[in-house]
Amino acid sequence: MYMKIRYLLLLILPLLLLPACKTEEVIEPWQSNALEQYTLTPIPGGVSIEYVLPNDQELLYILAEYERGGKPFTEKSSIYKNEIVLEGFNTTENVEATIYKVNKKEQKSEPLKINFNPLTPPIQVAYESLDIMTAFGGILATWINISQTEFGVRLMTEVDGELETSEVYFTTIPEERHYFRGFPDVLTTFAISFEDKWGNISDTVRYTTTPYFEKEIEKPFLDYRLHIPYDNISLYSTRFPIENMWDGIVGFVNNGYMVQSGEPGLSFTFDLRKVAKLSRMIVWPRLQIDQWWTVYRNANIMSFEMWGIDKIDPATLANRDYWLDDVSAPPGKVVPEYTFKDDWTYLGLHNIERLDKLGASSSDIRQRGIDGHMLDIPIEADPVRYIRIFVRENTDGSPPPNNFYSIGEISFFGDDRIE
Repeated sequence: MYMKIRYLLLLILPLLLLPACKTEEVIEPWQSNALEQYTLTPIPGGVSIEYVLPNDQELLYILAEYERGGKPFTEKSSIYKNEIVLEGFNTTENVEATIYKVNKKEQKSEPLKINFNPLTPPIQVAYESLDIMTAFGGILATWINISQTEFGVRLMTEVDGELETSEVYFTTIPEERHYFRGFPDVLTTFAISFEDKWGNISDTVRYTTTPYFEKEIEKPFLDYRLHIPYDNISLYSTRFPIENMWDGIVGFVNNGYMVQSGEPGLSFTFDLRKVAKLSRMIVWPRLQIDQWWTVYRNANIMSFEMWGIDKIDPATLANRDYWLDDVSAPPGKVVPEYTFKDDWTYLGLHNIERLDKLGASSSDIRQRGIDGHMLDIPIEADPVRYIRIFVRENTDGSPPPNNFYSIGEISFFGDDRIE
């Protein structure tokens, strides 16, 4: 037995001592010309490169190599697209990039050198178009975002000679009109700059002003519908009178104002009990107990037109046609050439943001039901006392089916120190 084992070891040992042999795969060079058919289109802060892909089964993606702000960057585009976009350049000067075809073995083709001049970057357009004006409780800033690329708007205030950040607001709106509020009516130096997602920052614009005084207009208000022709004076039930609209109760408590379905009239009027220059308002939906989805149910008002006036001429109350408008006039009723809207102050067409149609979470929608919808009133509007609202759309559509609508609560803000 010992002899057999010894004999086997003598046979195996030489094999173990043989040097290991490793076979390496030989990768042949990829002979591929540079991309040939392409078009360069400068865009704000970058370039769009459209191309025709060659018929090559080995092709995996298109690669762009370039520098931005002195640092190297790359961008890839799959074979399922015929465009690659290079963005984030905070310049309009010449930029050079190199384009490659890349195969499944991560081999590059011959390089294609391109040169382009980006159009004016989005944050530079915003900076150049920025306009700031004094507003209630702060400032109103307007600017243009031509590419609708998301960027941040940094609001700063000067404290002891240094700028401190008060708010960073993110936006993609092409023509933005944004209020920065929450400041006292004392002389303040505000500053605004724009920042994009690539780390570019615009220059800073300073604006020194004293914000207009702002407060919440005290409640309760007064129902004025019985005095106004064509207002909807119906009542769904004694649980939902118009007085609920200014009782201060909001949230999921099944409280609010609701008219009777099928009754005439898409308008209602109330008295603030004092003249005030209004700045904004908050509208709360009528909600059912602990049911977040009722923020956009219950025939809640989604769009309304609002008008105001400081005093009502008693002579107009006898002229019923004076109170008609071209949307809610009864069938067959001819609207006068000049209606009440010519001598009332237009307070805006207000559309409630539909978070339920924007993919918002249930918690965000629920929170909106608690916080209400913030709506701005045109700063150029005259001071008013009487408010008349025309309902244009409810959660069931436009115009509201069967003149049916509801609202939870409404609050107004502004300056009531009117002499």
